[in-house]
Amino acid sequence: MNNNEQTKDINIQLVEKHDSTQQKFEFFFLSIILGSLALSIQTWNLTEENNSLYLIILTWISLGISLITALFRIEKILQIRQIDVLNLKEQINLNEIEKMIIEKLNNNTIKSQDLEIKAKGLFDKHKKQSDEANKFRNNYKEIYSFHFLIAYKIQKWTFLFSILTFGLFKTTNILNLSFCSEILIIFSVILIVIFLVLLYEHILNRAIKKKI
Repeated sequence: MNNNEQTKDINIQLVEKHDSTQQKFEFFFLSIILGSLALSIQTWNLTEENNSLYLIILTWISLGISLITALFRIEKILQIRQIDVLNLKEQINLNEIEKMIIEKLNNNTIKSQDLEIKAKGLFDKHKKQSDEANKFRNNYKEIYSFHFLIAYKIQKWTFLFSILTFGLFKTTNILNLSFCSEILIIFSVILIVIFLVLLYEHILNRAIKKKI
């Protein structure tokens, strides 16, 4: 086995490992969302007097959005992988055509320059069609990847917001907080999270610039 084949096998193993890890994370996150939704429904009792019902409603809405975006992301993963499979099949077919043309040229006892030109033209034609098909599919892959990243941000932040609202709902019913206190806590936590995210991105960008 030459170095190119070894490198190819290593790359395939890395891709498969990455896909496996990605799938485990997606389904793990999805199970957490479903578990949180079930917990919030079970711990809320309609017969008891509950303060600030809007908080539990916000929790359910946020978890619902997070759940929908999680399913949307899984769908996009499948679409992206389908494009990768089609591109791989296209490359395999192209390699088989090239191999077949080379074998026919080698088996031909009469060497002809015209025959080689025709064979090269046939291969170039198939390669052009393959490249156009791959380019068309890769355009969709870029769109799906962009949707995938946006959906993840929505999924993540709506889930975190649901934790905040549910925790505040339980705290309110224990400590009897006022509406103004609830709103103040929500906005304070949101501002702190935004600050931490921006700080993290700033530190990360500085580290990348130093490496460059």
